[in-house]
Amino acid sequence: MGQRILIYIFVLLFSIFASAADQNSNNCNTPKQPNELFWCLVNLTPEVRIQKADIEVKTAGISQASQMINPSLSYQTTNDDSINGVISEASLQHTFELGGKRKARENIAKAHRDISQARLLSELENTTQRVAIRIHRLRQIITELQLIDENIETYQSILKQYKRTGRLNPEQSVSFSIFEIAEEENILKKESLLQEKNMIVSEFQSILGVEIDITSDLLPKMKSQWPTVTVESIKGSTKMILEGEVHLAASQQELEKSESWPNLSVGPRIEHVGGNINDTYYGVAVNLPLPVLSLNRGGRTKASREVEKFKLKETLQTRRLNKYARLLVTSYQASTKAIERTTRRINIKKRHHELHKLLKRGIINSALVIELHREVYDYYNRLHQQELTAVEALWTLYALNGSLTKKEI
Repeated sequence: MGQRILIYIFVLLFSIFASAADQNSNNCNTPKQPNELFWCLVNLTPEVRIQKADIEVKTAGISQASQMINPSLSYQTTNDDSINGVISEASLQHTFELGGKRKARENIAKAHRDISQARLLSELENTTQRVAIRIHRLRQIITELQLIDENIETYQSILKQYKRTGRLNPEQSVSFSIFEIAEEENILKKESLLQEKNMIVSEFQSILGVEIDITSDLLPKMKSQWPTVTVESIKGSTKMILEGEVHLAASQQELEKSESWPNLSVGPRIEHVGGNINDTYYGVAVNLPLPVLSLNRGGRTKASREVEKFKLKETLQTRRLNKYARLLVTSYQASTKAIERTTRRINIKKRHHELHKLLKRGIINSALVIELHREVYDYYNRLHQQELTAVEALWTLYALNGSLTKKEI
């Protein structure tokens, strides 16, 4: 019951986010800050919107399941020569479903709706994680492109210096060729990064429905301090779907039990005898199948085994989720500590600029230039990989502890 309440709370919170995005589409056309862009991308993602529509379908299914059976009108007429007239019979019967069949069907429909709501949460969990990674990656690409441009500019400057010297000796000729290769290598890296950037921007523009310019101001900065996240108990969509499946199986078991009971049809009956008699008779018509050949034991046994199966599945999956959460916390802590330690110890931007000053003054041997620039780029590349690992773990932990919709990018 507690998990079902959490589902309803989540759906309410998500509806607020989603309706805000739908009703105030201008905000998503011109987002002003990273968190606004992030939640616009999440709420407007097609998979999330389609899953919202599925909840409406499943909710309508509850009304369908609770519908009563329509009354049955029966009429027949027969010519009877013995009375020189016609015998007419009419009955109106209303069917009563015994054993709680209608209530069981309604509970099944509610279970389907609850599972659909949990799947919306699952879609939201996957989407927030995916968008968080992509939006951080976009900022990383911009940083890496700046580094590549600086590298290319440095190599081109050095190549110009070699060209101005005129005739090159063998050592200078080799150095010239090495710098040309290094320049081309960086141009290829830049092209690859531009393609990746264009793909992410195109994806974001497709989701938002407008071709906005996604600048650095709309992208999350590198965190200097990462939040502390723990998982006391699993509250994510996987847990809720498992509980929903148990509830669905239990409701189907109740329906199978109710099928042991026959349906009772009862109503007024009128018979009119014409001809020589010309009289009308009133009575009651009753139709009650006798449960003598089948009490639906097979259906009840199957449903009971289904309940046991889904309970076992819930137990095993919950155990696995708890272990996964503990491992994820450990991985997240290791990644964030590595990032914080590295960024505290090394001010790479400052050192990079100092390197360029020394290069312009001719203090650093040109043979070290390529290696130094590669080291700087590799440093950022590894730092960015570590950041994406931490971001993925962070939003997964938010999902597992049920605090997803309260967080900012």
